[in-house]
Amino acid sequence: KLTGLINDFLDVTRIQSGKIQFNNELFDLAALTEEIVENLQLTTEKHILKKELEEKAVFFGDRERIGQVLTNLITNAIKYSPAGGDVLVSLHNKNEGWLLSVKDTGMGIPKEMQAKVFEQFYRVNDKHAIGGMGIGLYISAEIVQRSGGRIWVESTEAVGSVFYVFLPGQTHII
Repeated sequence: KLTGLINDFLDVTRIQSGKIQFNNELFDLAALTEEIVENLQLTTEKHILKKELEEKAVFFGDRERIGQVLTNLITNAIKYSPAGGDVLVSLHNKNEGWLLSVKDTGMGIPKEMQAKVFEQFYRVNDKHAIGGMGIGLYISAEIVQRSGGRIWVESTEAVGSVFYVFLPGQTHII
C-alpha cells in the first residue's frame, strides 16, 4: 500500500510538471481488462466482478497507464460498495473508439459532487470513513485525457455509480 501511495504522489508530481511518460504500443485492451478483473476478484470475497468484454480489442496507448486507470476504477467500486455486491466491467466498440465502464451498487455520489470527483485531493463526503487520498481519480482523469479520451461518472446516491472511459482510436476486433 505504501509503495502504491508513493507512486501515486510521484504521478501527481509528474502530471503537474508535464513529465508523465507514456509508452504507447498496440495491445489487446480486452485481454488487459480480463487480466485486471481476474486479479482484483482475488482481493474481495464480498463482491462478484462480472465482465462484458469484446473478445479481443486492439488499442494503441500505454498499456500500463490504461491498466492503472482500470485498476483504480474497479478498486474504487469495491471500496465504495462496502456491503458487497456485483461490480460490472464492460468494454464495447463505440463510435471509433472503446467505451469502458465500471458499474457498482454502492453508496453513490450526490449529483452536486459528481463534477468534482476528478479534482486533485477531492473526496466525496467522507461520513463513511473510507480511506484514500483523493488522487486516484485525478490521476486516472489525467491519463485518460492525455490518451485523447474522456472520463465521466453517472451516479445515484444509495443506488451506485457507473464510471465511463472513452478511448478513441482503432476499434478493430482481432
